[in-house]
Amino acid sequence: MNTQSNLQENIERLFEKWSLDIGKFSEDRQKIEYFRKELPVILKDTAFFIDILEKITKGNPFPDIRRSSLFENEVILFLNASRLFSFRFAIYEPGEYTIVHDHSSWGVFGTVFGPLEVIKYQRLDDGSVDHYAKLSETGRLLLDPTDTDFTLPLDKGIHSIGNPTDQLILTSSIYGNPLRRLFINSFDLKSERMYPIYPPKIKKKRQAQQALKILRSNS
Repeated sequence: MNTQSNLQENIERLFEKWSLDIGKFSEDRQKIEYFRKELPVILKDTAFFIDILEKITKGNPFPDIRRSSLFENEVILFLNASRLFSFRFAIYEPGEYTIVHDHSSWGVFGTVFGPLEVIKYQRLDDGSVDHYAKLSETGRLLLDPTDTDFTLPLDKGIHSIGNPTDQLILTSSIYGNPLRRLFINSFDLKSERMYPIYPPKIKKKRQAQQALKILRSNS
């Protein structure tokens, strides 16, 4: 990919190709396999990420770092118009890890520089008790630069990822078309509690609705 020309145009051209390619696949497994071959090409393209980071430091409108995501350290670079997939990147501080969480879609992810640790879990309860979840760790994986791993929706993809080193790391990920669920679940291993996490805009709207209901009932 020629990253010396307009960044946004190059990104849209590449991702349009991806959109056409995965439109031929009917199974998530095929899409995951496709992106596990495609993503390392981007992860190796240092100039691509230098261009992105330079534009962010200069305050360029693209990439739009104000665009909301469920994770503060994540930037959404591209969202397919039909929501077939999204392309994101994230920076992890030394020792920084995500909460233990699930996803509403399949995903493929890897690291541009620095090792990325993946901690995977399985759910032991049957989900019949609200807000309760008992998890067991099933394994740990350390991804080196350009290595990839994948996750699956809901209980099949519960994990935490993060930076086990004392230096910054840069990661990138691709997520598929999400299920009709407006949140992801986070898991507290000690209390065995499960909590929904909503995107900032949806969270604020829900809170406003709840506060409005309280005010009306008290008036």
